[in-house]
Amino acid sequence: MGDDPVVTAVVLSASNDTVYARLAGRESGAELLEHLRRSEAAARLDEECAPEVIRIDTNGRTSPEVAEHIRSLLPW
Repeated sequence: MGDDPVVTAVVLSASNDTVYARLAGRESGAELLEHLRRSEAAARLDEECAPEVIRIDTNGRTSPEVAEHIRSLLPW
């Protein structure tokens, strides 16, 4: 890591409809309900995290698009 590591915190967010569609595309039944519960709990991170944390809205974006956005914010 070197002598001066830099940590960048990122919180990803999406609308309830987007989250449901993404989760329903890969989960069903009890597993879907459990993931939805965890997603609701994770949604509070945006409210509770420090102002320095980077927040990224993922609505309408693919995983590679989100990854590229995050990469563009880092000093690599």
